[in-house]
Amino acid sequence: MREEKEKRKGWPEKTAAKAGKACFRLLFPEGIYCISCGRPILPAWEDSLCPDCRKVIFENRGGRCPRCGRPMEGWKSHGLCPDCRHCFPLYSRGKTCCVYKGRVKGILYDFKYGGKAFLARPLAFLMAEEGFDPAAYDLILPVPMAKAKMRRRGYNQAALLGRELGRLTGRPCEEDILIRNRETVPMSGLSREERRENLKGAICVTKPRALLGKRVLLVDDIYTTGATMGACSQAVLSAGAKEVFALTFAMASPEKGIF
Repeated sequence: MREEKEKRKGWPEKTAAKAGKACFRLLFPEGIYCISCGRPILPAWEDSLCPDCRKVIFENRGGRCPRCGRPMEGWKSHGLCPDCRHCFPLYSRGKTCCVYKGRVKGILYDFKYGGKAFLARPLAFLMAEEGFDPAAYDLILPVPMAKAKMRRRGYNQAALLGRELGRLTGRPCEEDILIRNRETVPMSGLSREERRENLKGAICVTKPRALLGKRVLLVDDIYTTGATMGACSQAVLSAGAKEVFALTFAMASPEKGIF
């Protein structure tokens, strides 16, 4: 009888561990390849990145801006990054997984322009790992894409990330609340001020009541100058949201001339 009790004593922990492993293998089955270098993923590895790529991609574990979460590579200050000092974000806090450079550029290029929509799942897994506690927010809103652009690309990468994050965190992802009501000029190559001017009036909320008193998590693949997140935050807060958080997979480095 005592032996039986001892065996049953650790049952909940063992069952939970088995369930966790099963869930992990559902997301990252054996036989898949590293999303960065293409190396086969072994069962013992944590996610869809091989150890070498994980080390390179997540090399910056040092200081980050306490407001937007930008990795402060080469910056001695422990305060706000130059962008947040120049224009304080409307969202409460931002987080990101890594710096937009090297291998990360290749991954996101394939995800956005290479038709590799399946990358949303492993990227969202990494974002959930690095992101906010789901208890901090009520719903997920992906950064919207203009309809014409989505027809050309076939999907909105931010919406795919939002769906997968919702699946992982148990929080609802709403794709029809925050929309772009017109197509804007491509942001690549534009300055911070030009990006903000480009987005004026382009983003709006279709269901204000759905946001009243809610804590919202905005999701996108990359954070460059913060103009898009700023426009989305303004629209959501103006509609009555209580608080806004921002989460991206990658964030551009200040060394690229953004500031």
